[in-house]
Amino acid sequence: MSPARALIWLLLALGAAPASAEEPAPVLLWTHPSPDELAQAAALMRRGWLPADVRLVGVYHADEWGAGAYLDALRAREATGLERLELRALACLLGRDEPGPGCDGEIDRLFGESDGLVLAGGPDIPPRLYGQATRLTTSIQDPPRHLFELALVRRLAAGPRPSLAARPGYPVLAICLGMQTLNVALGGDLVQDIPSQLYGLSSLEAIQAQPEGRQHRSAAAQLHPEPEIGWGVAHPLRLGRHPLARALDPGGAPRVLSIHHQSLGRLGRELQVWATSADGRVPEGVVHARFPGVVGVQFHPEKAVPWDPELVYRSGPGAAGVNAIYPRMGADARTRAFHEALWRRFVEALRASARARLAARPSALAE
Repeated sequence: MSPARALIWLLLALGAAPASAEEPAPVLLWTHPSPDELAQAAALMRRGWLPADVRLVGVYHADEWGAGAYLDALRAREATGLERLELRALACLLGRDEPGPGCDGEIDRLFGESDGLVLAGGPDIPPRLYGQATRLTTSIQDPPRHLFELALVRRLAAGPRPSLAARPGYPVLAICLGMQTLNVALGGDLVQDIPSQLYGLSSLEAIQAQPEGRQHRSAAAQLHPEPEIGWGVAHPLRLGRHPLARALDPGGAPRVLSIHHQSLGRLGRELQVWATSADGRVPEGVVHARFPGVVGVQFHPEKAVPWDPELVYRSGPGAAGVNAIYPRMGADARTRAFHEALWRRFVEALRASARARLAARPSALAE
């Protein structure tokens, strides 16, 4: 390296260096940045499960049908307490029947400027995207969103040259729909309706009569659509023998919050199951074999419902006006310990990713 080039590198490095030895503020991408999603992120920060210095970047495609609500979320920034919030809309070519490479360049820029990703929950993926006919129970609400999020995951973790190969420690937490997106993006498919396909049930009443371990979404909320009757149910999780399961094991079966009627069918390439429902029939957690920072959960560790005893969340008509989920989750020490461990692992990887990204910047400039 010439002396002049070395001097330029030194000045750039000094300019990029933080003013103190404190941790760099990590940049976290979060898909589907609706007001509710951002409220959950803010609650995680207040609880200390996400660090308060995180720069949150809500990412979405401009063609998403729900994109207007994202601007409402930005306007409500002060109400959520998310001062370090920004939105990033992609306007690249999505494709119509299959997510193509048209968004790769913009996704690469997002990846290069960020330190981790949360793939949020949401509605059903169009079954044509994983080679199935559409069942009567499947509800398709926002195809452009699914095309974008599939393109995002495929660019990061699929194909001969996935972006994560350059940064294998970059963490991805794929929640509910996010885990299903991860599976489909890697070549897997879905069970479109758990009650009918896995348990042979054909009515909401039959679902409601099932034991706790076989319920993944409240039938009461559909039978009795009242504002305070929640769609979520708490059920036990069976942890497997995978190292990730052992690392998160609180010493017994924790409970999780579920609000889904679909699940993983055929597993996508390089995905391994680390947790299931109590009966073993529904995959509840997956991890990427090559990129262990990529973790999928079928349940909702981001929701505030299980941890707020003051929230009114009734289990059915005539039930007391209290939080029916809190006694089964928030008041249970093993369940809390499991969720704290899950978020602690994610945050540790997020901070390590931020340190690595900033440390690599001078080297890249010197080349």
